[in-house]
Amino acid sequence: MPKPPGPIDKANYIAHFFEDPCHAPWTVYVELAAEAAGELALAFIEPTPADVLRFYVKPRGARSAGRFGGYIGGEETEEGIQLLPDINEVVGTRLPFSEWIGESLVHDKLAFFWALDGILERLLWYYLLAEMAEDFLFNWTTLINRSEYCSIDMGGSAYIKRESQFMFPMHLWQAVEPMQVVKSWGAIQGLTSGQIIMGDEGGTVVAGAVLTPSVGVTSMTMGLFEGDDTEPTQSKTIDSGIVPGVGGNFMFRQDAAPNTVWGIEIIYSGDINFAPSVTVFNAFINGFGPGQQPT
Repeated sequence: MPKPPGPIDKANYIAHFFEDPCHAPWTVYVELAAEAAGELALAFIEPTPADVLRFYVKPRGARSAGRFGGYIGGEETEEGIQLLPDINEVVGTRLPFSEWIGESLVHDKLAFFWALDGILERLLWYYLLAEMAEDFLFNWTTLINRSEYCSIDMGGSAYIKRESQFMFPMHLWQAVEPMQVVKSWGAIQGLTSGQIIMGDEGGTVVAGAVLTPSVGVTSMTMGLFEGDDTEPTQSKTIDSGIVPGVGGNFMFRQDAAPNTVWGIEIIYSGDINFAPSVTVFNAFINGFGPGQQPT
């Protein structure tokens, strides 16, 4: 059984979603938020045995310091207005003999313990609010990512990139790798090996980079490759007007069949007397499902 996500995993998942959200209609966001809110409401009203027992034995002069008040020195101090009854208090104070037990435990020697209980309950209440807010956002974004707009009909999307890479030697195709996976959801996968894997419905691949030559480079070519092909599906060559240190822009757009694999590679040539090299900047590959076509 897989290990359930922890608080940090959930926080990262939520942050990544809002950095690059699924492009679903706003009505889907609202509808799925209502579904996630139902789970949130259930968590609010669901009683727990430990809290029910606490209210069962708590003195009647002591209210929940975590939410509506506190018990110090045998006196009740109001710290707010009770807008929403605590279901644990409602159940605990209505159990048989709860009033008699609560009244019998009112004693000055116990006041400190009930005050400490109130402080701890307050801290737990704040923790519960934070945990429930995180769970709501996690459940909401998970439902959105699992909707048809993000995983099936629209085919998903993936985006991988690399900021820079030094290319040497010459006369050989060299893959741009590894890459950072910025986004990968739905049926399309982005891999750190520098490849995009399309889903069952195919889609479109867009790729590009900036190649900056050193002294002695006479030709630069970038190619978009499918799978293990030895020849690129598309390529662009710059072999005239090359200025050392000045980048040349390369960009491709290609219809991609279902379940195909795509990557980009670089080849260049030059005067060996200068030991030339090429540096790749801002390389990227973006895969789109049929419902996420780039403009």
